[in-house]
Amino acid sequence: MSCSFCRSRSHTIRLCNSLRIRLIYQDLCFSLDLIVRIHWRTANTAIFRSMFENALQQVTLINLKVICVRKFGESASKSKHFYVKCLGEHFIRRLYIYWNMDIDELEPLGNTFEEDDVSISSNISSRNTQKINVIVEPANNTEKENQDCAICLESETYSNLVQLNCSHTFCSSCIASSFANHHNDTRPTCALCRGQIHSLTVRNSKINNVFINKTYNYITIVS
Repeated sequence: MSCSFCRSRSHTIRLCNSLRIRLIYQDLCFSLDLIVRIHWRTANTAIFRSMFENALQQVTLINLKVICVRKFGESASKSKHFYVKCLGEHFIRRLYIYWNMDIDELEPLGNTFEEDDVSISSNISSRNTQKINVIVEPANNTEKENQDCAICLESETYSNLVQLNCSHTFCSSCIASSFANHHNDTRPTCALCRGQIHSLTVRNSKINNVFINKTYNYITIVS
């Protein structure tokens, strides 16, 4: 048993509670909301349906699948064409609620669609984010030798490197990128030793600002 969306072996896609599902759905809502606002006065139902489906065709199959399976209970073995039609019809139905409203009174469609998403939002809200502490430690003036980041292999000054609690060091861009791409509800790990990351040590205010008070998927960076 494994999830084709998050690759976890503990559940199937039908039981997946990844935060990414909510984010993908939110992105779809606001993309289609933009179409509505641009064409509100000139388009009819058929035109909106066509524009929605054209926009949904640009979305990857796995992202369409996880929304249709988790939100609407559809089969996980359908084609992309089926999922595009399914979501297209969903958004068209939601449009009818506002059809007689003035565009200036119209709330973003994404907000309204999200209110339906009880199963996903309730599961996500029950999860705990992992906190990572940022420790500011001024660089020693004698330590001026450049070091290579173990991920991108680019040379960085000592003061621009970020040290993990396991003592391995990387450039701030690689660490920030790894946090942004972290999609599991577990604590992120070091790229070298795979030890869990509990804290970061930075050596100047510029690097500190890259991380402090930022929230990534299941990760909150705090001072």
